[in-house]
Amino acid sequence: VLTLSTSTSGVVAWTNPGRTFIDTEIAVQTRQVSAPNDNAYGLICRYIDDENFYIFLVSGDGYYAIGKYESGVSQIQYLTGSDPNFFVQSDAINTGIATNLLRVTCQGNQLSLTVNGISVATVIDNTFTSGDIGVATSTFETGRVVIEFDNLTVTTP
Repeated sequence: VLTLSTSTSGVVAWTNPGRTFIDTEIAVQTRQVSAPNDNAYGLICRYIDDENFYIFLVSGDGYYAIGKYESGVSQIQYLTGSDPNFFVQSDAINTGIATNLLRVTCQGNQLSLTVNGISVATVIDNTFTSGDIGVATSTFETGRVVIEFDNLTVTTP
């Protein structure tokens, strides 16, 4: 089990294994261990460096998002939702202190997020074609969020 935690609002903490993949399917069992529920945690694919990667997030209050960090752009660019609601609510997400199975597919220009066996989002983006994978967590309010990641698998279609 890998545990990530943060208490700095709006800052994403992540870790990567230091590998390079082109097309991948990543699955992981996540468990929110502590509140606050206004958080974000999930998977990264096509990580090039600290400023260039895709991120797939769910939250303890039942929302999801697919986004990308790209050099030259000061904030995350959300590929799901619409202004100002970049995170989208989904009943597929177990909320609060709970476990969620996340599956991310990064194949060609198609990026997909499945939560607990239910497909919640697929977007098209051509920015990144290869890179590392990773896990990430963040909080949007005061308090330390703790997320456990277990049984991570990576397959290449």
